[in-house]
Amino acid sequence: LQQIVKEYKDNAVAAEDKYKGRVFVISIDNFDIDAGDQINIKKNLGGIETVWFAMDKGQKDVIASLNKKQTIKILGSVSKYYGSLWFDNCRILEIDN
Repeated sequence: LQQIVKEYKDNAVAAEDKYKGRVFVISIDNFDIDAGDQINIKKNLGGIETVWFAMDKGQKDVIASLNKKQTIKILGSVSKYYGSLWFDNCRILEIDN
């Protein structure tokens, strides 16, 4: 995850060609949940680096049961980088307590 962010920061055009649309499974913990019209899970990588996971609407009940201290595995596709890396169409595959 940090490597992808670094590549986007180093050369967004090259990283876009390499990663846009690619699907990844990512394990994260100590995340935050942002609810609104779109439910997003965000992971701060330290400093100002943040990765956003735009969750599928069907995941609302699963997300409502989460504790941000848990470790979750998220499936999602790289969407864009606008100061932060975004993944779209995300689903939670696994929750570890």
